[in-house]
Amino acid sequence: YDNIPPHVPYLIRATVSQPNNTVSLQWTKSHDFDVKGYKVMRQEPQMNYFAVIDSIADPNDTLFTDIVNNISDSLCYKVEAFDHCGNSSVQSNPGCIIIVQGQSKSLANVLHWNPYKQWPGGVSYYNLYRKINDSVGYELLYQFATPEFIYTDTGFIADGKDYCYRIEAIESGGFQSNSWSTELCLVQQPLVWIPDAFSPQ
Repeated sequence: YDNIPPHVPYLIRATVSQPNNTVSLQWTKSHDFDVKGYKVMRQEPQMNYFAVIDSIADPNDTLFTDIVNNISDSLCYKVEAFDHCGNSSVQSNPGCIIIVQGQSKSLANVLHWNPYKQWPGGVSYYNLYRKINDSVGYELLYQFATPEFIYTDTGFIADGKDYCYRIEAIESGGFQSNSWSTELCLVQQPLVWIPDAFSPQ
């Protein structure tokens, strides 16, 4: 009779995938010989507990994608391992996704976001990425040497109208993993340059 629970898994990341409707989880594989699988749990803002949303009956499967119709609030996840005798491990460290919010003002996009929670060693730094109009990919706009959660973007271009932003959190220590935020898109009126002098030719 076995009543020894498996070792606790480590939740490596909880990251948002575009277009703001999926959360991808990754955790460490259990090395206990009798592990049968994992339970994935989610906590929503109005809940004070983690509810099981899926059970994975494969000890080698350490990936899970949670499909959410519209991610508007920060969701938190945990994972626990269970064995063939029904013993469950302690719940893993939580992974709470990053939500970017903001508003468009005259010649300024004001952004703010919540911290990623939580790797045991915390967050080393955050990267802010920006995409303009229909450009293919994101480009690094700013790197915060110390964790900060607000930024005002005033570096617009002449023909820029749609500005989209994402935050990337980088783990301190551990796996040096990363977690991406939701995407936020704001609209600015394109800049119009009006000359105040003319030079005859």
